[in-house]
Amino acid sequence: MAKKILVRIIISAILTIVLLGISRKMSTRHSQEIIRPIDGIIATHVTVTESKLGQMPVILVKLTGDQSAAIGGNLYYSLDNGPELSIMMNHSDDNTLVGNLPDGEIGQRLRYRIDLIMNDTVKTSMSQDSSLGFLLKYKGHVSAFIIIPHIILLFASIFCGFLAVFYGIDLLTGKKQVKQAAIAVLLTFFCGFIGGIIIGIEVTHEVFGGSGWGGWPVGKDITDTKTEVFLLFWLVTMIFGWASFSGKKLAISNKVYGMMIMISFLVTLAAFLIPHSLEL
Repeated sequence: MAKKILVRIIISAILTIVLLGISRKMSTRHSQEIIRPIDGIIATHVTVTESKLGQMPVILVKLTGDQSAAIGGNLYYSLDNGPELSIMMNHSDDNTLVGNLPDGEIGQRLRYRIDLIMNDTVKTSMSQDSSLGFLLKYKGHVSAFIIIPHIILLFASIFCGFLAVFYGIDLLTGKKQVKQAAIAVLLTFFCGFIGGIIIGIEVTHEVFGGSGWGGWPVGKDITDTKTEVFLLFWLVTMIFGWASFSGKKLAISNKVYGMMIMISFLVTLAAFLIPHSLEL
C-alpha cells in the first residue's frame, strides 16, 4: 500500500510539472519574432509584451542587408485605447532602428505597431493584424513573500487534484477509498482557494493595480474567472464528500462521487490550458 501511494505521489508530481509547463507555454504574453522582407533587406522585431514601472519600453527592429541604412521607421502607439500617436524611429547603427515608448502607470495597456519606410514609401507594417498593434502591459513589482506562496499553493492544488483523480478511479472501480478521496478533494480546494483567490487577488493588485480582482462578476479577467469556475466544482465535490470525515455514508453513491471528482479535475485541466491573462 505504501509503495502504491508513493508511486501515485511521484506520478502526480510529474504530471503537475508537465501541466504547468504546458500552461506557461500557451501563455499569450510570450514575445514573438516578427520578420518582414523589404527589397532584399530582412527586418526582424521581437515584440515587447510588458514593462515594469519606471522603465521606458524600447522597441528595436534589426535590419539585415546591404541597404539597411536606407530603411526608416515610424512607431505608432495608443495608450488604453486612446488616440494613436507616432514617433520617428532612429538608427542606433546602420542595422538597428530604435524607438522609445512612453512610461506608463501600473495596469495600463499600450498597443503599438511599426511602419518601415524606404524612399518616403511605406514598404511594410509590423502589427498584430490589420487593426490592432502588439499589446504591451505596464506592470508593478510583486513581492517575493506574495508570489512564492501563490505559486507553491497553485502547484499543490494541481498536485492534490491529480491524487484525487487516482482515488476517483478507485471509487469508479468499486474500491472503498472515500475518505482518502475526500481528503485529496479538500486539499485541492483549499490550496487553490488560498493561492488562487486570497493570495491571487494581492498578486493581481501588485501587478496591475486596482482592486486586484478581475473575475466575475466584478471584472473581466479570464484568469480570475476560470479560477472561480474550477474552484466552484471542487467546492461542490468537497461538500458531497464531507460526511466521510465523520465516518458517515455519503448522500450519493461512491461511483457518483468518483465521477464528480473526475469532472472537477477535467474542468480544472481545461482552466489551466486556457492562456493566462486573457480578457473577456
